[in-house]
Amino acid sequence: MANSIGEEGFKDAGLEAAWLTPLPWFAELTGGVYQGIGVDDDHPLDFGSSRHDNVPFLGHFKNQFDLNDATTLELGQSFIQGRGSDADLHNAFGADLTIRNVPLKNANRRGWILMGEYLQKGSRVGGAYHQEQHGGYASFQVRLSQVWWMGVRGEQARDCTTDFLFDGAVPGKVTRGSVNVAWMPSEFSFVRLEYSRANADDGHGAKPTDDRIMAQLSYTIGYHPAHAY
Repeated sequence: MANSIGEEGFKDAGLEAAWLTPLPWFAELTGGVYQGIGVDDDHPLDFGSSRHDNVPFLGHFKNQFDLNDATTLELGQSFIQGRGSDADLHNAFGADLTIRNVPLKNANRRGWILMGEYLQKGSRVGGAYHQEQHGGYASFQVRLSQVWWMGVRGEQARDCTTDFLFDGAVPGKVTRGSVNVAWMPSEFSFVRLEYSRANADDGHGAKPTDDRIMAQLSYTIGYHPAHAY
């Protein structure tokens, strides 16, 4: 995410509207227009052109299907485009898949989530498309009991300039695997402990490794949106 659209995802100020289509399955189309912002550490997508017609726009198409009484499949596609400080078109697109299993019996004690996503950033110069940073991840989480979850994840970032090897200068490839366990005393809070190991390759012989232990506390207070499932 940091390598393609930002540490906290795409968060530029703008206006969005969503339409629940009349298709026979749950299909939602979202469109948005945003303020153009130049590239910086928080905004790797360069939409900083001063041209009057530079209005970055986004489209997202989400589809959900019931595979059976306990399992749902979600497919999503996203595209965003605007003009950069160089006056060329800059864009990013993504595709995501989520399969979620919530048993009809013991729904608060059993279940699993399989998900993956691919992101790519690029630009169009002189009518030719140039691929820039890209990568993706896949993860699997399983519910062990009412309060315990466990998960594994694999991810890879290509042409990466944001991780431990590169310092924003020399792009390369970073591949990371992780395992985590989470304690969830309620639907509104959890504590997660994760270990991960990464291998990097800058294409010039440097292949360092990186080991990390992360502790995360997350909680929700006040208003929260309805559950998606």
